[in-house]
Amino acid sequence: MPSREFYFDQIEKECASAREAVNTGNDGKVRVCARRVVSHAVTWFLTKNPEKQWRPDAIGQLQSLAQDTFFPQDIRDAAVRLSMRVTEQFKYSSPTDPLADAQRIITYIEQLVGS
Repeated sequence: MPSREFYFDQIEKECASAREAVNTGNDGKVRVCARRVVSHAVTWFLTKNPEKQWRPDAIGQLQSLAQDTFFPQDIRDAAVRLSMRVTEQFKYSSPTDPLADAQRIITYIEQLVGS
């Protein structure tokens, strides 16, 4: 089973890609990277909680997280925003900051799982 360091190395690589996308104005890539960041954190969480039978893909994980009442409402809301579809004009149905939502989820999972 990979270590905490493995998952956080993956998280940091995706965060770096997201920051680069922010700097170039590529909102779509920011969102994809934010989803991947959360997926790495959730995968780590699932290694410690194998009773949760969540799909292995990022969207499936976000949807499962959004519906799991084990998590506080603000974490579930962040998962909902990250899993929302955008319009054909790449607009969100409500204001959102994918990186802030991802960081909120990661911080919570890190507190749950620890080392």
